[in-house]
Amino acid sequence: MALKTNVYISDVTNLTEARYYAGMGVSIIGFDATPGHPSFISTQQFDAITSWLSGIQTSWQWHAAPAEELILLLESSPSDFIELTHIPDPQQLQYIRKPLIIRTSDPKQLEYISHLPANSVYGIVWEGEASALTSLETDLVCFLETQPPFDQLDSIVDLPHGGISLKGSPESRPGWNDFDQLADLLESLEIN
Repeated sequence: MALKTNVYISDVTNLTEARYYAGMGVSIIGFDATPGHPSFISTQQFDAITSWLSGIQTSWQWHAAPAEELILLLESSPSDFIELTHIPDPQQLQYIRKPLIIRTSDPKQLEYISHLPANSVYGIVWEGEASALTSLETDLVCFLETQPPFDQLDSIVDLPHGGISLKGSPESRPGWNDFDQLADLLESLEIN
């Protein structure tokens, strides 16, 4: 299944969910490595889940300032990307050897992020108004954080480097997730 735009699903916590999103053709699946975060998964869980996936990119999510623990995490359980909520300083960039996805809602940070070294940043997860992205001149992928009822998709799909970011949903019981709303959304993005 090919989609009209890039789709990034963050906060994935289980195999059922990860396999479903991979089958639906999303671009990237994110797993939270921040200790104490509600959707935290261990490196063992990450390795077990990703061993069942193929053809999809993965991202570790880190909701704290870059630290030595992050570097060790990336060495022990590598992903394709790392999502940060703090913009690293240039010295930290040299230790994070994965392309970044930076999550922000601060308009002042957008321009700064777009001027970071091209090989260090892949994209932005934007949690603000979609209109702020239309004036941003960048080759970075701009994922707009989207929530039901998904009424702002037309403006995103038309952006040259646009995409959407969605949050995963925990299993209500082992092997059971309610994907109804997301299934409708992903099917509406399918290229016919």
